[in-house]
Amino acid sequence: MVEQRFKGVIGTGTIEAELESDSTNADTDLLVISYGPLAGGEPRVDRAVIAPGGSGTVSVSADADGILEVWVSIGADADSGTLRVSVDGALRDGEPIQSSVRWGYSVQD
Repeated sequence: MVEQRFKGVIGTGTIEAELESDSTNADTDLLVISYGPLAGGEPRVDRAVIAPGGSGTVSVSADADGILEVWVSIGADADSGTLRVSVDGALRDGEPIQSSVRWGYSVQD
């Protein structure tokens, strides 16, 4: 089951999500970030596959009001890691996670 959380308002800029996968995880993890501008236009998506004990970063450029989602797909409910989200290099959120998660944000200029 995916844990879903609305994390609030996030500013425009280069938004990065980083996942550090625990070395004891059973298999690889998938990290995805997506941004859709409210005024229309093409959505922006980036993804990374992360091996147990590794880390990966994905990013999008969010230049106007929109919706941002960060997804972590973890194969086993007992697997864990640390997820961080930053804007222009400044940490916005960071915390340990267990199993799959989905964080949502409202991007506001």
